[in-house]
Amino acid sequence: MKRRIFVASSLAALGLTDCGPAKQQLTNASRGWLSSVENVNHAVIGTHGMAKLYTDADVDRVFRTNGFETPADARYVEAYHNGDFRTYRLPINGLVDRPYVFTLAELRAMPLLTQITRHDCVEGWSAVGKWRG
Repeated sequence: MKRRIFVASSLAALGLTDCGPAKQQLTNASRGWLSSVENVNHAVIGTHGMAKLYTDADVDRVFRTNGFETPADARYVEAYHNGDFRTYRLPINGLVDRPYVFTLAELRAMPLLTQITRHDCVEGWSAVGKWRG
């Protein structure tokens, strides 16, 4: 039931924004509506923005990999892997207040958080995993 509520509100949000390149900006009314839907989700689901936490005993021994386990293209191998990822950049852009491009050194300098949560894949499977970053 909780997943259906999330999917329904997500689909409503997608319809509201039209997901098209010409409609990247939300109106103030749209933002207010999305905020109220988020509050309903939190009230029904009870997460208040945080995923339910699990214990080490709950971690699934088999956890599927989405996509490729390790990239094998020449760019990854030469520019990133063999170069110790010195040239890696993580851009944060789009509908954000402060666009920024992080270097790997900046990412590594950030405090680490470890948590055990459930990943619900859109393909229909779920697994509990231990995440660190």
